Amino acid sequence: METLERIEAPAPVVSLEEAKAFLRVTDGDSAVISDDMLITSLIETATAYLDGEAGYLDRAIGVQRWRYSHDGFPRDGIVLPLPPLRSVETVTCTLRSGTTVALAGPDFRVMPGGSEPGRVLPAGMCPVLPFDVATVTVEFTAGYDPVPEPIRTAILMHVATLYENRESVTANTTFTAVPFAGLDLVTPYQRAYFG
Repeated sequence: METLERIEAPAPVVSLEEAKAFLRVTDGDSAVISDDMLITSLIETATAYLDGEAGYLDRAIGVQRWRYSHDGFPRDGIVLPLPPLRSVETVTCTLRSGTTVALAGPDFRVMPGGSEPGRVLPAGMCPVLPFDVATVTVEFTAGYDPVPEPIRTAILMHVATLYENRESVTANTTFTAVPFAGLDLVTPYQRAYFG
């Protein structure tokens, strides 16, 4: 069984000030000041649509820390989800006997994946044998720094769409679903799956 848990969220990819400038919202209007909470919420919503394991891109957008647990220690290593991988902080093995062993740097190897997922493999004289391992838990940091501008722009465009269309459909002469604005900008960053 695999589990993935975010242990440190990223800083906002787009600030409230950037979103307000994109929306052409000025602080002089008292009604607009009350929209700060709404705009902040829309930034979070638009970012969540793209970010993390449930996001459209299936990758970490901003720098964030995750804990990933995987049954066993496959010979070809553990593929870490949510590229781009920045670093691996800890690798802990829970043995079938119930004993927990923290692997030191020389006990494992990290193969960074660039824009694709990275991988953790046992290395050299690893103190645990792969067939003795019940679960491997890896704490890692992933995400862009800086976040690519097309992703930031797509978030701003989606915030603007949500701000202007607060319902899921718009009524003109026909009803039209409100799309995710800027999806074409982020499609090159979406992880591809084959098989």
